[in-house]
Amino acid sequence: MKYIPNLPASAAFNFALEEYLCRSKKFNDTVFLLWKTTPTIMISRFQKSYEEIDYEQIKESNMEVVRRNTGGGTLYTDEGGCQFSFISKKVDDKIDFTPFINPIIKALHNLGVEVDFNSRNDLKIDGKKISGNAQTIIEGYILHHGSLLYNTDLSNLDNYLKNAKHKASPKANKKVGNIADYIPDNISADKFMEEIASEIIASGAEVYELTDEDIKAIKQIEDEKFKNDSWTFDDEKNYNFYKTSKFKGGKLEISMNIVDGIIEDCKFNGDFFAKDNVVDIEQALIGQKFDNQILKNVLSDDNLSDILYQISNDEILELLFSNEELNNDIEYY
Repeated sequence: MKYIPNLPASAAFNFALEEYLCRSKKFNDTVFLLWKTTPTIMISRFQKSYEEIDYEQIKESNMEVVRRNTGGGTLYTDEGGCQFSFISKKVDDKIDFTPFINPIIKALHNLGVEVDFNSRNDLKIDGKKISGNAQTIIEGYILHHGSLLYNTDLSNLDNYLKNAKHKASPKANKKVGNIADYIPDNISADKFMEEIASEIIASGAEVYELTDEDIKAIKQIEDEKFKNDSWTFDDEKNYNFYKTSKFKGGKLEISMNIVDGIIEDCKFNGDFFAKDNVVDIEQALIGQKFDNQILKNVLSDDNLSDILYQISNDEILELLFSNEELNNDIEYY
């Protein structure tokens, strides 16, 4: 394992670092990162920013807004918590949270904190979410990252998230908590972060310090992508066809423009998890006749299978051609 310490408190920089490590194929070993942020709203890869955040409130604050490479939901982070990342050469094409969540569970256990994994992406204590996790695959590397709410100001979830019924909003439900309320020792957020790092690398890790060349490449990705409004924010676009439903793998929204029976535009949104090539499904559907059998044949391509985590292509077809919304009572968080 490689461990990169002393990272800046910037979501944009650290998301760029994750991408750099994947695309540069710099290490064959798994890389572990532990970092924090200033007050930040993190939008997931496939969500509509204008539905998630309160632009006006954010403009009046110093809040940073960054879109990440992974799916899942929007979250708030600050100096009271920390984020962890694992970048690992993939063994297969499957998204699998367990190998990366288990070391975090073990580290928390060794600090006297017992947590439960809900089998999708959350860690909980007494039914309260204290960690959300997300994963994707980029250039043959698994990117897995997650949050650890230690002493985070949870009131900011309500202050800056537009949807009052957001799943992580304390006003909507009381299912979010801070680890500090459960840890036996009264330690600071910085000390907690040090303890987590020590636990993860205890079995052996080589410390790697970023070089000037690394930082130059990372900052280029940061500036061109993660600090670029065209990546972070999306414009409201009109579609003439829209379907949405909840599945085991998350919420999926499919928007299309269909003209004379032909799909002219297609967009997948939601809080699902996926590999890096969701656009391949969208592009494969564009130009096709909106017909069940035709689209079934298109989606039967092996290169388009298992792109969405726990949402099959058969379920995508069922959603597209069903006369009513499906499975909207599923609770997956």
